[in-house]
Amino acid sequence: MASYVIRQARIEDCDVIHQLLQEFAVHEKYDAEKITNTIKGLKRDGFGERAWFHCLVSECVSYDKNMSSLQHNGVVGFLVFYYGYDAWQGKLAYMSDIFVTEKHRGNGLGKKMMQQAARISQGAGCQKMQWIVSNWNVPARNFYKRIGAEDYTDQEKEAHRQHYIVLDGKDFKSFAEAGAKYSSSFASSSDMNKIKDNRCEVQLAEELIMQ
Repeated sequence: MASYVIRQARIEDCDVIHQLLQEFAVHEKYDAEKITNTIKGLKRDGFGERAWFHCLVSECVSYDKNMSSLQHNGVVGFLVFYYGYDAWQGKLAYMSDIFVTEKHRGNGLGKKMMQQAARISQGAGCQKMQWIVSNWNVPARNFYKRIGAEDYTDQEKEAHRQHYIVLDGKDFKSFAEAGAKYSSSFASSSDMNKIKDNRCEVQLAEELIMQ
């Protein structure tokens, strides 16, 4: 069974996040050379005096032979989000990027990162979370539909390159609460909160849970 940690990104993760951004661009059928942001920019904008974005990462981990300590084997996914404002509904969260490397897909990491982003955003007073998804990415669009998100793209117009997705109301609340269910028990633990399903074991780091 694969094991992962979901945690807040640290400034030292920016090198690998930038590398994953390039892989993400290729996955999205974009030219990676169009990425103009730099490692320095990520460090400045995400970890400077005024952070412009929040980032969660999924890190592959394993235990040593004695099962006494955690070995860190590298970041394999990330999610970037930031806060905005809707004059009608108030605070909102915008998910700008989410990506998991091909080898580690199918383990539910994307969903778990999204649930934690929703939980953190709800705690900050957000009423909804929104994002865009490529038209060709039907599996992702179907997943978003299953969690209750709505596609606000005008389906009657010509084919769109991207779809505008919104998760709000009771669906946003329940999705955020699902993330809280496996983070609230951390208070009684001195290490990690473990979540197991039939695909992988996911742990939430203290710095994320205590956000």
